[in-house]
Order: sequence, then structure tokens, then C-alpha cells
Amino acid sequence: MSYEILNRLMDSWQDLREIVVYGFGKVAQRNIDKIARDFSVKCIVDNDPRYVDGGSYQGIAIQNMQRAKEDLKTHKVIVCTSSLAYASIQKDLQSLGLKEFEDYCRLEDFMPEWYWKNRREVVISQMSSSITSRCTLNCQHCNVFMPYYKEHYDTTVEEIMRDMELLFERVDYLTSYFVFGGEPLLNKNLPEMLTEIYDKYHDRIGYMQIITNGTVMPSSELLEACKACKVKIRLSDYTRQVPYDKKLAEVKETLDKSGVDWSMGVYDTWLSLEFPAVKKSIANNPEDAKRHMLACSQGCHMVGDGRLYYCGALCNAQRCGLWQVREGDYVDLQKSEGSLEQDKLRVLRYCLGDVDQKYISLCNVCWGAGADNPHEVTAGVQMERR
Repeated sequence: MSYEILNRLMDSWQDLREIVVYGFGKVAQRNIDKIARDFSVKCIVDNDPRYVDGGSYQGIAIQNMQRAKEDLKTHKVIVCTSSLAYASIQKDLQSLGLKEFEDYCRLEDFMPEWYWKNRREVVISQMSSSITSRCTLNCQHCNVFMPYYKEHYDTTVEEIMRDMELLFERVDYLTSYFVFGGEPLLNKNLPEMLTEIYDKYHDRIGYMQIITNGTVMPSSELLEACKACKVKIRLSDYTRQVPYDKKLAEVKETLDKSGVDWSMGVYDTWLSLEFPAVKKSIANNPEDAKRHMLACSQGCHMVGDGRLYYCGALCNAQRCGLWQVREGDYVDLQKSEGSLEQDKLRVLRYCLGDVDQKYISLCNVCWGAGADNPHEVTAGVQMERR
């Protein structure tokens, strides 16, 4: 395995005490509490017009870049934004004479390397569990292949807790953990799952979210579990393609009354993975396949069946029989490399894309969700049920 992926930060990052956080959107808000526990945060920089006259979060000043220039020049800067926004922020930081990995870096580059080198801790940005293959919709271009299941599954509480136990033997902290399906609200074990996970691991998970299409009314038990366990609900709105406007409005009204923290995304287009309709190799050589894999922003890693998968597409393609995984495509969490440190390092490197066979086999036929995927399609178009 190459060790470059954990050797990008300059030595000056190692004895780190005080930092500046750049960005206070979704990424920062999910991670700021852990960052503030482990470091002194000089200030948060955000150019949103709301902060033109300043602001604060738990006593930390929020300033725009103009006001924070001197702090940016004299502190290490952790950029907490999306990949798209990062490119623009880089230009701003470089205009101040700052250099990537010497003066600033992205949060997802900082946390895995710094915590491993300084604390021997494995910190993973995103992890997920797919708890059912059943879904109320039957979407063409579904990126977790739900329409292709011939036999459906519902994860039990015992199964998900076994997976979490295996995972947390090797992982010290998850910044975000997502639960989805299929349609996760069809699994009646969901409230108990959330409660069990929260009771045992809440101090090791920064943010928990359920992703649902809003076609199923959440039960009172689920709403209570979400409030007690500080779980957010994310609605995906496909009503421009599927006529369930009334049901979605009822779900939103119920969430408003319940006090559960929720948000909604409206989707007109997706990036089609093309697989399984097309099974043609995308890359001409292993190096190009590796670059394609690393360019993908398909989402987060997935734990299931005692294994760690690079993404939900890989896990579900294997589960529903569309793809035969090869050795090295996943990490078997039920097997040990020898020592706990070796087991932890293997998980960390795998999640960073340093895999045994250079790239995940599915990646060479799956277009993924990176900037190199040109296949934009209408979201939520329905297929006939198999």
C-alpha cells in the first residue's frame, strides 16, 4: 500500500493547538463541536452576507474573510466546505500567500491524517447503513439498485448492532452516520435501532441522519426516538416526477409539529451510474480506474453483513446479485490483520481509497457521482416493478 495518502500535512501541523475554521455551512456545523473540543478555534470564517457584521457560535467569533485576514495568515486553516466550494476558497487563501497542506487543507484531508498520526485514532467522515431493500418507489437509475432485488431484506436490530460493534472496534469516531434503504421507514425496527446506536455510541458519532423519500408517515415511536437521540430527518422530494404531493405535505406538517429537526432536498436530475444497463469498462488501465474511483463523490462508506464497503452502490450491487465482489473490494470486519493497530490502519486506508487491487472492481463499470460522469438524467423516473 502507498503511504502518501497519510503523509500530506507538513510537520508544522503536528503540534497543533489553535486553528481557524473556514466555512460555517452544513459540513462545518456537523463537525464544529468535535473540532472545538479538541482545538482552540480562533475564529470561524464565512462570507455569507449574514455575517458581514460578524456573528458567533458558542462564543467563537464568525467573521468574513476581509476581517479575518490576519488570523488566516497566522493560524492553520481547516476548510469545512463542499468540494465545489473548496476550489473557490483555495484561490482566496492562495491570494494571501497560503499553501495547501502547509497552511490550510480540507477537513476530510485533515481529520484522518492528523488524528492517526497524533492520537492513533481512526476518524471517518461518513458512514452509512442500508436497512431495507423495500421501497415505495421504483426509480430508474437508483444508485443503490433497489429495483433489482429479487428477494428483499430488512435488517434486524441484532444485525445492525453487530455491524456497529465490529466497526467501532476499529473506528474511533464517525463525523456523520446515515441510515437509508430502500425506504428506511418501512423497517419497523428503525426506532429501536436508533435508540440502541445512540445509547452505545453517541459520544463517537457527530451527526446522525435518516434519508427518506417522504412517502411514509413516520410513526410516533420514530419521532420520539429521533428527538431523544438527536437524529435529523432528510426528505428527498421527487414530486415533480411522482405524484405524492399530498402525502409529502402531510409528512412535513407532522415533522413540524413533532419538533424533530428535518430538511428537504428537491431533485430534478441525478447522475446515472449507467450500470447495470451498460457493463463496459470505463478506464483503459488500472491507474485511470483508480483516478475515476477517487473522483467519485458517490456518498459515504457502508457497513453491513460484517463487512465495510467503499460505497452503497458496491454493497447493494453485491447484495442483489448484480456484481460479484473480488478480494480486496471490501474489508471483512470479522477477520483480523494481526494487531488492533493493523486492523485500524487497514480500515482507515481503505476508506481513503488505498485498496489492495488499486481500485474497487465495480468502479470500472460504474460511472459514479464525480465530475467525470457526463450522464445526467431526470431524477425519480419510475420503472415497472419486476
